[in-house]
Amino acid sequence: MPVTISDEMLAAAHLNETEMKRELAVALFEQKRLTLEQASRFAEMQQLAFQALVAERKGFPCHKKDLPAWSGSVLQSLAERWGVEKGWDGYQGQPTNPALAAELLNCLGIAIPSEARAPIITPLSDGGVQAEWHKGGMALEIVVPSGEPARFYFYDPAEEQEACDFAESIALISKYIGRF
Repeated sequence: MPVTISDEMLAAAHLNETEMKRELAVALFEQKRLTLEQASRFAEMQQLAFQALVAERKGFPCHKKDLPAWSGSVLQSLAERWGVEKGWDGYQGQPTNPALAAELLNCLGIAIPSEARAPIITPLSDGGVQAEWHKGGMALEIVVPSGEPARFYFYDPAEEQEACDFAESIALISKYIGRF
């Protein structure tokens, strides 16, 4: 739906129309009145860029100048486990989609501190990809499946379990990543 914001409203808020749409999209997304797809479309942004905007608003820096310490290990793990052709998993697994691999790398860049332990990268049978950490029965995963938003999972048999959209989980990832 086209949305036009009056010049008086823009002047009062000291924002241009694009900035105002983004502010409104973030607010409605955080109130769970819009889905990630709806909010990113309203903000006229790609979903991952919108997720980064939401993360920045929550105080998580998303633009890092240097590559994180874990980047070399992640790229090597990704290359070693890339699903190259259909049926790579012995079933009907789809080849790894490069765009989904890039989205996972962007998610890692947003949520994982440079000094964190590198995850293992695993292809998914739908062409997606995930990053995973395991230690003492605990598991943390960032999953970028085909046709769905990126997701986050955390499991600790001793205490808790979490699962939610990546954009909603950046604070949780920061809370849990130090355990690995």
